[in-house]
Formats: sequence, structure tokens, C-alpha cells
Amino acid sequence: MWFMQPFDMLRVFLILTVSAMAILTIPDFDVRADAIDDILERQRKSEHPDTVDLIASARAGAPAAQAFVGQALIEGRFGVVDVNLGAELLEKAARSGYAVAASDLAFLHKYGRGVPKDIAKATYWYEKAYEAGGICAALELAYISQAAKPYDGNRAVPWFEKCAVGGLRVCQERLAYLYLHGRDIPRDYAKSLRWLLEAVKPPDYSGGLARLAALQTLIGVQFENGLGISRNVPEAIEWYTRAAEADDSDAQYALGRLYEAGIDVPRDVGRGVEFFNAAASAGDVRAQYRLALAYERGVAVPRDRTLALKWLILALADRGPMSDQDAQLLGPFPRSLARTQRDEAERDLVRLKSELNSDQISAAESL
Repeated sequence: MWFMQPFDMLRVFLILTVSAMAILTIPDFDVRADAIDDILERQRKSEHPDTVDLIASARAGAPAAQAFVGQALIEGRFGVVDVNLGAELLEKAARSGYAVAASDLAFLHKYGRGVPKDIAKATYWYEKAYEAGGICAALELAYISQAAKPYDGNRAVPWFEKCAVGGLRVCQERLAYLYLHGRDIPRDYAKSLRWLLEAVKPPDYSGGLARLAALQTLIGVQFENGLGISRNVPEAIEWYTRAAEADDSDAQYALGRLYEAGIDVPRDVGRGVEFFNAAASAGDVRAQYRLALAYERGVAVPRDRTLALKWLILALADRGPMSDQDAQLLGPFPRSLARTQRDEAERDLVRLKSELNSDQISAAESL
């Protein structure tokens, strides 16, 4: 149909399957029937009379049709915008237990679209949508709970758990992060790993390759450090490798560190430096510092103090250092240099500049 988006087709299918029953058993209908009749007449005379059956089904009381027509009126898809009538139709369908309508109505109240903004009403209708099987409503309720004042992150966790159990990957990711970092709930590495593994399950991941790679890296971190599971570096390397192939700099840095040191894998400094180079080129300051040391010492690469100075300058151009306390708190998760590392890098920078001539320094600064 001329006005339909792809996501509308499911609604149309539902409308066609329930409209006949609705016509035979017309429920009490307190929405303004005369207003719907006006729209019916207008559509009969329009160039698009194929909408008439949908509107007639809505007038007859079919919840799916009411939800569809209500949203169409709000968006002006019938050539007229009538937010009030659209909201009335959505509410009628929502009161019949139609989850899509309840979610759409909650959205209107949450953002004040054509109706007064009312978070309490939005919460009510999202809860009704969830009770009717609308799993996405649990995510909205989690967001509303997080935004409530005074802030209490614990209120959102049960809703994140509900939508995570229901299979929403965004909820599985969010729950994994909460447990991983101990945000709003006690840190629980076993639960964070459980939800990370759920979130990256095939066949499809809708969050994009970069997002998938970031999750794979976190799984690698947990296996490498024995967080919530027995330590297993070979398993960690498998996860890091998947993520590194998608250009995740955290994974590249982790692989560089493991291969350079030969931690539970055959030592391969050259391969480690290759991973440092990839991560450093992507802006990872930890890798930039390690690469600077490799060039300064001639480890697995020809000694090149100009390149060493270049990478030191880039590493130190990053935002301020973490305190040693923060670095310890973050454990395997820091992305910046700790205070002690930065102090050492600054000393190396001063020393290198004192040992190089002005042309070498200018070359390093221009690279």
C-alpha cells in the first residue's frame, strides 16, 4: 500500500486475521465514531481507497486496526493529523490488551507527543504492554527507572533482566556491563560473562561489527583474568583474535601484550609488536607507549629513536592519566596510562629529546 513502511506489513496481516471476528462481535466503542466516519468518507473519495478496510476494521473494534489507524492519524498518513483521535484509538486498543498500542501510547505520554507529558502514565502503559507480551516495553521501563529522581539504579535492574531473559541483546549487553563494573548492583563476573556470551550468540548480531568486537574483547578479558570462570588464556586469545580481526584496538593491544610476554602462548615478540602497531595506529595509548619502547630499544623492529619519540608524543597527548588507585580498581579494563606509567613515559620523553638533535625532534613531531 502506498503509505506503508515495511514494518507496517505485520500489522496489516494481524488486522486482516482479526477484523472479521471484530465485525461479527462489535464491542462497546466509545471513541468518536463520527470522526472515524469522516475519515472513512474522505478515504473512499481519495486516490487511495485501499485504506478503507483498515479504517472500517478500526471502527468495528479490531485492536490491531485501531492501533494502526491511531498511529497513522498521529503521523498524518491519511492526509490529516488528528493526535487526539489517534491517541483515543491507541488507548482503546491498549485496553483490549494489544501490546503494540500500549507501547505506542506510552511513547506519546513519555515524550508529550500530542498529549501532556506524563511519566506515570507512560510507565503504566509500558507495564501493560509488557504484560501483553511486548518485551521491548521492559527496556523502556528500565530506562524510565534509571532516569527517575532520586536516582536509584537498582530499580532498573529487574527490567533489564526481564528483557535480557526475553532475548533482547541490548538488554543482555547492558546487564553484562552492570555486573562487570558493579554499577548499581554488586559486581558479579559470572553473571557478566553469562550475559556477554548470550549477547554475542549467532546467527546474527544487530549491533554492528564494532560493537560485537567490543563484547568479544570483554569475554576475552574475563577468560584471560579468570573473572567468573577458570582462567583460560587460549580461550581468551580466541575471543581476542575474533575481535582484533574486526579492528578492535583493545583486543589488538591484549594480543600484543600476550605474545610479547609469552603468557600461556609461545613467545613471539614480532607478532606482539605487530599487534601493538595496529592498536597504536587506531589511537590506543597503551599500545603507543609499548610501541615507543620497542622502537627505542630495537625490539622486533629496527631501532628508530625518531619513531620512538613520535609514539611517546602521541601517547602523552592523551587525556590525563588515571590515578594508580583507579587503575587498580579497573583491573584489566583501563584504556589510559596509569600515573606511574605516564610518569615513566614523560621521563623517557625528556631523555629522548635531550639525546636527539633538532631535526630528529622536528621529524618526530611531524610524523
